[in-house]
Amino acid sequence: MPPSTAEPTAAPGTETPAGTDVPTDGPSSTDGGANLRVVHAVPNAPNIDIVVFGDPALKDETFRQISQYLYLGAEQTALSLVATGNPDRVFFEETIDFEVASYTGIILGEAGNNTDRPLEFRLFEEDLSLPEQGSARLQFVNTAPDAQTLRVVSDDEALFGGVGYGETASTTLPAGSHQLEIRTPNGEAVTTTEVELADRGVYTAFGMGYVNPGNAPTNAPFQVDVAEDGD
Repeated sequence: MPPSTAEPTAAPGTETPAGTDVPTDGPSSTDGGANLRVVHAVPNAPNIDIVVFGDPALKDETFRQISQYLYLGAEQTALSLVATGNPDRVFFEETIDFEVASYTGIILGEAGNNTDRPLEFRLFEEDLSLPEQGSARLQFVNTAPDAQTLRVVSDDEALFGGVGYGETASTTLPAGSHQLEIRTPNGEAVTTTEVELADRGVYTAFGMGYVNPGNAPTNAPFQVDVAEDGD
């Protein structure tokens, strides 16, 4: 996935088996506008306010926080990210042309100048189409600033062979409980988490924090936080 210019990016979908009827209606309606949730995934950044047309729409977003959805018109929207309590410290400022869709905006990278992964804002258009009966769709996002790629294993089977920094991968799984294990390319386990996927649910697993927190500017160990898309 190329570096963000804050233009909406379609998140990877999954192939539908032949003969399967999949409704296009997703978990949530956009009601003629755009829905946007914001994820703060920058381990060493302060709390952040999301400002829309000059007014704070989301306040005091902490690291690892996955916001509620904001309803926006399907139009050009002036959006900026500023430090909470210090609005002169602007991390991002741009006018974005939203369409009628649901989006996730991820604040990722590192704050400061001494980094190869500067703070940025990447926008993904969500796929809220429903998977077939008995299944759920799970997307994984790698936001670890110190990881090139990460592997995802579920119930001893490889889900994703290598998800690059700032990239996503998506697949369908049987509805129910699953164990996700995140591994480095050489097979070292980073973290393990349990997820519960509802029938025909659509989810995103956000991998946030440092794979090697002992060598990082702040102690923020890598973990996975799962959220239902469109909820």
